[in-house]
Formats: sequence, C-alpha cells, structure tokens
Amino acid sequence: MAVTTLPIKPGEKEVYSTALRIYSWTPTTFIKREVPPERRQKNQRGEYIVDPFVKELFQIEAAALRLLPQTKIKVPKLVDSGLDENGLAFIETELWGGIPGSRVKEECRMPDRGKHVDAGECTLCEEKAWANAEIYITNVVLPELAKLRSKTMGLDGKVVPPPWVRYHENRPTWVPKTSDTDRYVFCNWDIGAHNMMFEYGTLEVIGVYDWENAGYYPPEFQFVNRTRQEFDAQFEDIPKVRRLIALLDT
Repeated sequence: MAVTTLPIKPGEKEVYSTALRIYSWTPTTFIKREVPPERRQKNQRGEYIVDPFVKELFQIEAAALRLLPQTKIKVPKLVDSGLDENGLAFIETELWGGIPGSRVKEECRMPDRGKHVDAGECTLCEEKAWANAEIYITNVVLPELAKLRSKTMGLDGKVVPPPWVRYHENRPTWVPKTSDTDRYVFCNWDIGAHNMMFEYGTLEVIGVYDWENAGYYPPEFQFVNRTRQEFDAQFEDIPKVRRLIALLDT
C-alpha cells in the first residue's frame, strides 16, 4: 500500500490520534484529519476499523460551526474544512487555550494557594469542572439548541444518526426527511464535559467543541453524554433505538 503523505500546514504538529482521527496543532489552530488508509487500525477480528460516514461527519461539524455562532453557545471559530489533496476529510478551527474536559483531573488546576492536592490526580477539580459543565449545558446549550428549528432533517444535506442507531440499522445512506412545519430541533448526542474546554484556575466553561454528532432531528435525539456508562447503555436500549429509527423514517 502506498504511503499517503499528509499535507502539513505551517507549524503543524501531530498531537495524538485514534483509530479514525488524527489531531494536530499549529501555533494558532487545531486540526482534525481523517486517518489515511495505511494508518488504519484493526479490530479484534482482524478487520480494518472504518466509519463509512467519516466525511459526512466532518462536513456536519463544519456546518454546525458556521451555524452556532448565532447562538449564545461558545464554539471555536471555523478556519477551514473540506478534503485535502489526498481526498481525506479535515477540519481546522481556532486553537483554544484552556484544559480539555477529558484531562481536567490529571492534576490540580487551582492556583498555588488553593490547590486541593500537591501531586497526582485531582478528583475535586474534575467534580468542579463537571458541575460547571452541567450548569452550562442546562442554562445555555440546551435552551439555545431548542431555538434552532428546521423543516428538513439532518444538516447540510447529510443525515448521520447516533452510533447506537447505526449499530443496529446498518444502512449505507439515510435520506433526509422534510416536514410542513419546523418540527426538527438542533440536536447533539455527544454533549458533555469531555467535549468542553475549561479555564485554568477557575474551571469555568470556555466553550463546547466536537460537533460531528449534530443536526436537525426530532427532539428525542437530544442526549447529554455525562458518563461512558450512560453512553454505552444507549446501544442496549433496543426499544429506544427502534423508536429513533421509526422517527427517522417518518
């Protein structure tokens, strides 16, 4: 297999990667890229891990970041998005200073005179950040999303349902439905502290990132992802999955 040379922007440095994404920084921007074929990982069955909707998800996130600045929800500014010269999807946003929610508890984030612990993980900081996230979700994110309505399902012409729906209903495409009324509400089924940035010292919410899992859908699609256990439980809630599929087909 030929090796794909990833396009590099001035000052770009890869920070980490997953089975489906590569994440990098420049001095002023954050870049998320689709993993090229030769870097794809295999699952326990020896099959390559792929997401057939990866390009649509990047497109959805870019569309969401163009839309959400009209709300009170703080989101990173979209700098660039699309397909690179290798045909791989990417999205570039402004680089936020702060602490990602997934890393808050790695050490105490309070000023020196107010530190909870001298070294090691700090669960008190995590609890504080999670409490601030819950307030922001309840008072800002959900009310603002509820104001965004559409007569057409999906976003930017794309419908990519939650992973628990796609796990049980493996369709190659999902057709956007339309309505005579604006009954579709802007939803995000991966809202949570893990997708928020927090201020150093105060752990106040800076804003919300990662908007791949979004679009206009029936209100039942809205989901706050508070814990991994709650997220995983969605895959086992077969009655709910069936209801969501029925709503997608209505």
